[in-house]
Amino acid sequence: MKAASWEFSAKESAFAAELPVVASPPSISPDPSSWKCSMCELRDNLWLNLSTGVIGCGRKQWDGSGGNSHAMAHFEETGKLYPLCVKLGTITAEGGDVFSYHPSEDDLVSDAERRRRLRAPPHRPGHSASPHPSPRRRCSTPASGST
Repeated sequence: MKAASWEFSAKESAFAAELPVVASPPSISPDPSSWKCSMCELRDNLWLNLSTGVIGCGRKQWDGSGGNSHAMAHFEETGKLYPLCVKLGTITAEGGDVFSYHPSEDDLVSDAERRRRLRAPPHRPGHSASPHPSPRRRCSTPASGST
């Protein structure tokens, strides 16, 4: 008897193709040990907003674990214009776990552009890497499991 396997397939986000990016996202250290929620001191379950470069903590779970929902609060406070976030620590050469806070999706989603958005820029001496997406600067965070 063969056990059935389960494979998750996320739906493409309706917001991925034309995702806006702010002109001057914040600078983010390439050192994961320095990352923390922009609104509290939490250092795990962190989500990077793909439009604004803001790091927020994830939602509080039923058992009290998780975060303080600051990534979602940022989405709401910015007029619900920037719905897509990637979970720090899940970013690999193939992409990362992308979540949409938009009420019409409110789930893990696929982002066909995530590889382009998260690609590491070439290292240039005297320039620090920045893990926020932008047309000019690309993400350079460590692979899954390093945060």
